Amino acid sequence: MTSSLPSDPKSIAAFIVRITFGLSILFIGLSHSMEVASFSTFTASGLGALAPFGTIWGYLLPGLMIVGGGLFVLGMYENLAVWSAGVAFGSIIVGMLLKPLLGGVPLSEVMPATINAYIYLFAFLMATKCWKV
Repeated sequence: MTSSLPSDPKSIAAFIVRITFGLSILFIGLSHSMEVASFSTFTASGLGALAPFGTIWGYLLPGLMIVGGGLFVLGMYENLAVWSAGVAFGSIIVGMLLKPLLGGVPLSEVMPATINAYIYLFAFLMATKCWKV
């Protein structure tokens, strides 16, 4: 973490993107962890035989978001931050698209969440590029 705030426009914009992204996933992770039992049930639903893994993942995913988001905000441990946030959003996309294949959930039901996760994944790419400007 740098000891002073950035002063040139490109660095200011990069700083704001990194901090905003970090806070947003930190807050999402905290929100999920506040209702972790129901979130874990939702995560497992529609996964058919993989439901037990979905349950476990429902308990781990908020932690990944909290760790990744917090580290993005603090500007520390770049590799851990990127791995945590990337695995979190990548797993949402994969998990949501598995539900129609394994559990018969209509694709139209999972696409809004999948698209939302893709948007966050693109924001993740931008925030990662803005880490050191």
